[in-house]
Amino acid sequence: MYTFVREVVMTTTEDEIPDRLKDIYGTENILVIGRAEELPQKSIASVVILRKPFYDRRDRMLWNKWYESHNCVAVHLKGSLVIFFDKKLQKQFYTIRN
Repeated sequence: MYTFVREVVMTTTEDEIPDRLKDIYGTENILVIGRAEELPQKSIASVVILRKPFYDRRDRMLWNKWYESHNCVAVHLKGSLVIFFDKKLQKQFYTIRN
């Protein structure tokens, strides 16, 4: 997480984060989706970027239900949510306001 914050969040704008993560993890390992209803039930990518994570109350409820049943590290930025799937990482939720 330290590397993600130092090398991605602090050096790029939020709109550039998907491209930066594609450079790091490879295009095939990044999934960019719009809203919580599109969250995959199985991890089909190393990183999922949710562009409008809490668009409305329904999305927030869908996110909470999904997060409870998945082992991931989620990073809430101003306008998006970056979800990392890695069995080595403990389940955590970070909020970064940059």
